[in-house]
Amino acid sequence: MAGQSEQAWLIVAAITAGCVVINVIAIATAKETYRTPLSELGDADAADARREAVHAG
Repeated sequence: MAGQSEQAWLIVAAITAGCVVINVIAIATAKETYRTPLSELGDADAADARREAVHAG
């Protein structure tokens, strides 16, 4: 890439920008789990029970 032309860095910049956009989408749509105990991660029943407890009280 370095020897092809003076603007070869645009390809690298476009690929990097594409990766950044993908990461932003992943971050924006990810479920927040920082308050979930490790033992409950991946357990749909535990998440439902926790949600019901929060809304009930």
